[in-house]
Amino acid sequence: MPVWLLPLLLAVVIILQILIWLQGRRRDDQQALLALGEAQEKGLALRSDIAGAPNLLYGDSLRIGQALLNFASNAIKFTQRGTVTLFAHELARDGDRLTLRIGVSDTGIGLDEEQRVRLFQPYVQAGSNTARQFGGTGLGLAITARLADMMGGRVGVESQPGVGSTFSIEIPLALGNPARVLAEGV
Repeated sequence: MPVWLLPLLLAVVIILQILIWLQGRRRDDQQALLALGEAQEKGLALRSDIAGAPNLLYGDSLRIGQALLNFASNAIKFTQRGTVTLFAHELARDGDRLTLRIGVSDTGIGLDEEQRVRLFQPYVQAGSNTARQFGGTGLGLAITARLADMMGGRVGVESQPGVGSTFSIEIPLALGNPARVLAEGV
């Protein structure tokens, strides 16, 4: 059953909260805390950009949260210096339905076209050197693509080697009704 996204969008405002809150009730706590620690050690600037995003939406915050955690963890892992930014932007609206683009941009190592094409397949990483240097299983982005599909959305990546990457998920959501939140306590 879908849940209200108010906590998710508030967490986007503070990227540190998103890395902890979204996984606070699962075994992936360690992943979020490790990512935070790594960002602090590297001195990365952590930012958010939610200009124009509605404050209250109806959708699956757990799946969206997992997607964002996967994106944010990868951004921190592959960014040695610079910035990691979480964002949420409204793409289209039709009545009480909208399409939201939520994702993470970084100033990391970036990807070439060949790497981008294979990236959302299970057990695939950008290259063997990447796997040796940065670790990981190559499952996070494949899982994220499946989560997007389950929500009627899609994942995307824009990247340039040496400049950075932007990973995003575009999903259909319903505008929230504050009166319903209060009445139903969700």
